[in-house]
Amino acid sequence: FCNDPATTEIYTSLFVGSVRCVQETGLNQSDCKVNGWVLEGFPKTEGQMNMLKGMKQVPSLVVVLQIDDDIVYERHEYKKIDPITGEVYSLKGTTLPIEEETLARLVSRDCDQHEIVKKRLKSWKEFLPKLEETYKDRR
Repeated sequence: FCNDPATTEIYTSLFVGSVRCVQETGLNQSDCKVNGWVLEGFPKTEGQMNMLKGMKQVPSLVVVLQIDDDIVYERHEYKKIDPITGEVYSLKGTTLPIEEETLARLVSRDCDQHEIVKKRLKSWKEFLPKLEETYKDRR
């Protein structure tokens, strides 16, 4: 999320709504109960973790992938978005052809700026021990 509290609130509301929708329509489906489900990049905060508990959804396995901070910074540095289509592009190492017209209008998102990414990484690293403690028997 970007550092703007209003933006964060909007995304959080959308995400909470989406998770509740998934929970109501998907996670309680018989195939999800039998085959399981995956939530990628969630939970990222203690509030989200508590929301899962409140929904009585307990993952059977939690996987935390580690990545070097420099790689995170690099990925965000080269991430661009097309403001018209909403498509996200990585300009480093891409083999996909991008039309000149599209390339000309690509912009960086505020939340991909180095200092904002640095704050987000700090928040994640502060939250990670709580996540690991909560799901220590699920790793």
